[in-house]
Amino acid sequence: MNLQVNWSQARFEYIQTTLRAFLQQSGFKLDQLWFVPVSGLSGTNLIAPPDLADAAWYSGPTLVQAIALSTGDTVLLMPGGVRATIKAIEMNGLPVLLASAGDNVDVGLAGLDPSALHVGGLLCSVVSPMVRKFEAQIMTMPGVEVPLVKGTCVTLHIHSVDEPVHVTRLVSTLKKSGQVDKKKPRCITRNSSAVVQISSQRPLGLELFSEFRNLGRFTLRDRGVTLAAGIVSEILL
Repeated sequence: MNLQVNWSQARFEYIQTTLRAFLQQSGFKLDQLWFVPVSGLSGTNLIAPPDLADAAWYSGPTLVQAIALSTGDTVLLMPGGVRATIKAIEMNGLPVLLASAGDNVDVGLAGLDPSALHVGGLLCSVVSPMVRKFEAQIMTMPGVEVPLVKGTCVTLHIHSVDEPVHVTRLVSTLKKSGQVDKKKPRCITRNSSAVVQISSQRPLGLELFSEFRNLGRFTLRDRGVTLAAGIVSEILL
C-alpha cells in the first residue's frame, strides 16, 4: 500500500472488489474472505494500526487481529449478542498476547456481567457474528409420525444449545448413493435422506461440517422425539 499506491482507498477498494469476485467464482465463501491493507516494507498495519494521515480512511483490524484473537479485541458473546473485550489470554498457565486457530487458551473478558455467560455460549467476531439460515443434509428417524413440510417448527440441538427453528425449504430428497432423487419434494417422510434449508430467529453457532465437525452436526427434535440428524452443508445468512 506504499510507494506508488500511497495508501489509496480507491485502489484498495478496486483490488478488494476484483479479488472478491474472482475468489467467489473459485469456490470461496464471502465469510471466509478478509481484506487488510498492509505495507510489507514498513510493516504498517501488520501488528499496530497505521498512524499515517493517508491511511485515516481505514478503521478495520490489523493483519494479526484479522487472523488471531488478541488482547484488546472486541468480541460478541453469542447467542445473547453481548459485547466484551479480551482482557487477557493464557496458554498453559502463561500469559500470551494472541491466540491462533487451534490454540487451547483461557480468556479473560471485561465489560460484561458474569450472568451473561452460559453453557454453550460462543465468542464471535463483531464483523461476522453467527448464522441465522443454513442448508443441511438430514436423515429422518423412524420416530417421525408426521412428515416434515415447509414451515415445520422443531427444536435444533447443537453442542449444548437448543433453539427453535423452522424448515423454510425442502430442496431435495436423496438416494442412498447421495445423488438427488427428487427436487422440491412436498414432504419428507421417516427414514429419508434429504437436503433442507433451516432458519432461526436468533443467531446460532454453526460451521460447515466439512470444516469443523463439532459445530457442523445437529439433531432436530420435537416433544421429546428425535426427528432427524443432520450436518451443515452451506451457510446462507
